[in-house]
Amino acid sequence: MSSPLKYKTARRRLCGIAAVLGLAVATLRFALGRLEFIVLSDVLLAEGLLPLLFSLLQTFLILFGFALFYGFTSVLICKFGTTKTLPFIFLGVSVTIYRSLLTLVGKALIDGVSEYEFFVSVLPAQLLSLALELAQYLLVLLVICLTLKATSSLPRSILFASLTVLLVNIGSRVVYDIGYGLPTSGKDLLTMVGAYTSDVLLYGILLFFVTRFFATWAKKLCASNT
Repeated sequence: MSSPLKYKTARRRLCGIAAVLGLAVATLRFALGRLEFIVLSDVLLAEGLLPLLFSLLQTFLILFGFALFYGFTSVLICKFGTTKTLPFIFLGVSVTIYRSLLTLVGKALIDGVSEYEFFVSVLPAQLLSLALELAQYLLVLLVICLTLKATSSLPRSILFASLTVLLVNIGSRVVYDIGYGLPTSGKDLLTMVGAYTSDVLLYGILLFFVTRFFATWAKKLCASNT
């Protein structure tokens, strides 16, 4: 049984690191999103590589944020239990809300959307996005808790967490494709196959290894007394 002092020390370390990195990632995503909007608004730049680069960087930052909080959360739950991990979970929720607020501010003050569009389209869409991201976080936490309870294996809990994110993204894409309709050309088919392949590579494979890296780092931080 871990001592209360060791728990508090470990929690402070992980919370401090996650807060700094999480807020930095959210702010950088905000900046890249605004740059992407500016570039797409320029006819000469919209067809270039910059929009693709900004979009790709934002995707990697999303994955980085997922891996950071999923990896740290899994270690805290494994070592100290779900109840004592609640402060860290609340931190993860707070960072997600902060990112959503930044997006809304950017849409209103930088992208220049009208007041009508903001309240009718932008705000509801962002609230839905926030709800879905928080629901995914809670689902991943549930999977981690159940896996640790059944197997006590941290690597296995990380694997199932990554698979959960993968299934959520695949499911979202399937729903979108059903609404969009079947591919009507070879190009459409290749685009669809590429999209599903990228989901597998990013959320099924890369997310697992990055999350495991953060979990390994979190374990070392918890074990250190300095």
